[in-house]
Amino acid sequence: MSEEAVRRQKDRAAQLLAQGKVAAALEEYQRISRAVPADLSVRQKVAELLARLDRTPEAIAEYTGIVRRYAEHGFFFKATALCRVILALDPAHQEAQRQLAGLYAAREA
Repeated sequence: MSEEAVRRQKDRAAQLLAQGKVAAALEEYQRISRAVPADLSVRQKVAELLARLDRTPEAIAEYTGIVRRYAEHGFFFKATALCRVILALDPAHQEAQRQLAGLYAAREA
């Protein structure tokens, strides 16, 4: 998919969201995510919209994958922020607790 096509899809998704059509915006962002899986900002928007639609387990799964990718690329602050988002959705989420502890340990090493 060309960059221009991706840009148009992102604009359409943002427009749908601005109109309050959260489910339709989610579908659009999911299409973009499938076409450009390396775009973590789109994957994060998917997770945010899933959470907004009370699809918490799906949102957490998406956030967890993003945290891993951010950590792999050395984006400590983004990874820790998303761990905190996961824990806000599910305070007992053990994997997010482990990821957060691991991120802090790696940063102090």
